[in-house]
Amino acid sequence: MADIKDFKEGANILQNVDVGNIFTSLALGIAEAQEKLDNNSVAQIIKLSEQKIGDKSLLELGFVPAFYAFTEANINASISLKMAMKESLDVNVKLNASYTNDNSLTKDQAEFINSNKFSKGYNENKSSKSITLKASETNKVKIENESIAIKQEEGCVKMIEKFEDKVLENEKISEVLHEIHSEQTIENKSKKLNVSVVNGYVCISQPHIVSTDYGVLKITDYATDLEIKLDGGNTNKFNVITDLSTTLPVANTANTGIVYGFSKDGTYWELDGAVWKQTKLEIFFKHDDERDVTNKAIRLGDRLYFDEDVRTAGDVNTSVVKNNSSLLAILKKLNTVLGLTSETVTIVGETDSSGKDAYNEKLGMRRAMAFKTLLTKLGCNPTSIGETKAKAGGDDVKNATNRRASITLPADYIVFEGGKIKTTATPEINAIKKNKFIVLKETAFFVSGDKTIRYGQTAINFTTEDSLTNVETDLKSKSNTYLFENRHEVLHLLHKESLLKFSVFTKDASQIKIEKEEQRDENHDIKEDSILINEVFNQESASKRDVSNSDTGSTVAIGGSVDVRYARQFEMSMEGNASMSAKMVALPPPEGFTQFILKSLEE
Repeated sequence: MADIKDFKEGANILQNVDVGNIFTSLALGIAEAQEKLDNNSVAQIIKLSEQKIGDKSLLELGFVPAFYAFTEANINASISLKMAMKESLDVNVKLNASYTNDNSLTKDQAEFINSNKFSKGYNENKSSKSITLKASETNKVKIENESIAIKQEEGCVKMIEKFEDKVLENEKISEVLHEIHSEQTIENKSKKLNVSVVNGYVCISQPHIVSTDYGVLKITDYATDLEIKLDGGNTNKFNVITDLSTTLPVANTANTGIVYGFSKDGTYWELDGAVWKQTKLEIFFKHDDERDVTNKAIRLGDRLYFDEDVRTAGDVNTSVVKNNSSLLAILKKLNTVLGLTSETVTIVGETDSSGKDAYNEKLGMRRAMAFKTLLTKLGCNPTSIGETKAKAGGDDVKNATNRRASITLPADYIVFEGGKIKTTATPEINAIKKNKFIVLKETAFFVSGDKTIRYGQTAINFTTEDSLTNVETDLKSKSNTYLFENRHEVLHLLHKESLLKFSVFTKDASQIKIEKEEQRDENHDIKEDSILINEVFNQESASKRDVSNSDTGSTVAIGGSVDVRYARQFEMSMEGNASMSAKMVALPPPEGFTQFILKSLEE
């Protein structure tokens, strides 16, 4: 094999071969490799006999090739492969045969298990292991003798958060991050439901429902292109004035329907009685390293909390800081605007300055991504979110108002629902104007049609779309293959066969002890599990790899195929319920064979 990539490809092939075929192939491969090595050495000794210096051949001058031989081969049974290159470089790929009903991994699953999405964490952490299991897994994992389990009854979102919190209780662990591998194909024919796959979850939410004619006016200049006609005529019209605060009242008077606005700085404007109420498009967060009642550390810095005070001990804030759930309805209105246009927003994640700059930069980005994820789950197309970035703010104190993520827009917008707005409004969509309508839709556009949702190969037909509660009830009555959780007005679904992978990082170069906990059923038999634990990165082994990579001598073998690069020693073993091993050593050429060649030269 030419490189490690070939090794990974070969390992992926192993998943589709039964154990018998594996060892048959390996045994035949060793025999075939021996034959090739012998042929190669014979060819070299003949070549040495033909090349001369003066009247003597190189063979006569004492140059002889090395012969190689497999001195030992033991084959038992296993599906876990380990390879060694030289004596210091170890490459491991372990495949678990119980992930699917047919005891095999799909190509996508194997790639997911072997991927290193969070590799950037290697720069600040010295070791990492991954824990991969099914969402339906009930067996436990032991971390330094502490038993941890996925608790499906918590809900498909909370069960992952609780698992991560439990892992972080170990003081050696600096960070834990997760990924979800699930079906990605979604088809939604309902106009009254948003359905998407976000971070592995199927997310179902209700959009902002529009039941009238609808228009969105974009304002980029308060000095030119001022006249706005709501139906194209001269009766129902108004002029853009100095800013959004002065323009909204005259727009509302001219329209007589529902009017609200979004300003460039990320403020939502809505008429509340006789006053235009302003709401910032921002979400506040708790301090990252919070403590629970048992004084165990819990990472809360990028989790979303609504209608709950997010202040923490040591904050300078004296007033309650919380996110009102009414913000979710506002974000749905923004999503409707973004979904009908090519407009994009920017999300900035912020921290207070009580932590280190490097940590705050990463935390700020996590908060920006959390806000982006919420928007996406509520129905926003990810392409409408142009940029996410981070910044630290405030003095070197704990300040809840600085722990936030906020949205900014490229312009000011006024939205019209019902009233005088018509699709004939001007300046029209195609007008070359700085202020013009970018959306004009009639009521019929928003009428719902087919209620079918297709997730992978499964079609789900809802009896009603009136509320997420009814949708959840329908789903539960039709299928027991999903885990559910309704959070932030989004119904989260997770297929029980989905794979969850937790990347566990430590600051210590020595590996933390993570292993499966043996579970037994009512018959006292060992219960099968879907748990796979892999070493992802270790600084000590990386140092060994760096040293060995400077030496070109190596031998790589898999599936009976051997690539010899002047290796002196080669070891291969298959570890699991049993093992297979083979050794190869360098030997001098057979003396009789050398003498035969020399005698032939004399003749």
